[in-house]
Amino acid sequence: MTSVNLPLFEGDYALTRDCQSCGIEKPTSCFKRTKYTCTKCNNSSRRKKYWTDEDHNKHVKALGVRYKAKKAKIRAAQQKIDRENLDKEIGAGNAICKYCQKPKPFGRFRHNRRKCRDCERDDPYARLIRRTRVRIRFAIEKKNRALGRLFGLFRKTISGMVKIFQSRLSNVGKMALGSRYSYFGI
Repeated sequence: MTSVNLPLFEGDYALTRDCQSCGIEKPTSCFKRTKYTCTKCNNSSRRKKYWTDEDHNKHVKALGVRYKAKKAKIRAAQQKIDRENLDKEIGAGNAICKYCQKPKPFGRFRHNRRKCRDCERDDPYARLIRRTRVRIRFAIEKKNRALGRLFGLFRKTISGMVKIFQSRLSNVGKMALGSRYSYFGI
């Protein structure tokens, strides 16, 4: 007795279908609803057309640029609405600290930070970094040998850092106050 490959049916839908491109019988989940080509063959033909047809390539890229510009406008409008709602909720010129969850004026935040100065001051890790920066600055300005040894700095290193420090001090007006000593890598 020979068996015939008939598509399996569940209700009114066939569970398998033949692809018109490759001729292989595949489950219906491999096809788009109204297509008779499987997604793998469809993607390969679209890829081939994109790389061989230059007009189509330019058209698809232009569609992508338009889509991204449209999404950017929508996102900007939504951000503006969100900011207006937040301003109504917490007041204009205020922001919410991500750590203490309290609204505070922008002046309580450093540039591009979401942590208020109060939370930064109370954070033990930030306190350690702040104290270390002060000690390094003191060691460099005063050329203190004991502190230099504490941080593993030798006399040549300290004198080089002093030169860098003095040259950067001339640019203090142009630099942010907190980034003055950022060249130490701390």
